[in-house]
Amino acid sequence: MAVAPSRASRKPMSDTGFIVRIGIMFAVLALGAALLVLSTRQASDAEPQLPAEIESVTPTPNAIADPMAQIGANLNDTFTGVLQFDGVEIPEDQLARIVELGQVTFDPGDDREFSKFGAGQHTITVVYWHQTESRETDAHTFSWRFRVAA
Repeated sequence: MAVAPSRASRKPMSDTGFIVRIGIMFAVLALGAALLVLSTRQASDAEPQLPAEIESVTPTPNAIADPMAQIGANLNDTFTGVLQFDGVEIPEDQLARIVELGQVTFDPGDDREFSKFGAGQHTITVVYWHQTESRETDAHTFSWRFRVAA
């Protein structure tokens, strides 16, 4: 039968062993902090939650799109709206609408506000309101980003 060594027979920890243990603890804490930062960054890149009045948007948030990509929003059928690209409102006569379905889109091209979208990150905003109400008093906005590939 083996006898467990008594506490008195253990060797005291050397200064080097103590420093190694402290170093390991700091490394584990640093790794945990790095994972926390990474998870926060990924959460900020996640798709924004669409309001109930918006069924879908195009391009989808954080997508990579073509310079000639269509932008738009499919609103609840009883809503209407306008589009803004990087803060510039698309003229009404350049928007394509299917009023009965609440859809509003814009295609870049010749003789348009934008002939194509430049490379880089862009923000689209849809300003929307119920068709029986007024934009001036009842409008809401929703914005999302996408990236145009060079």
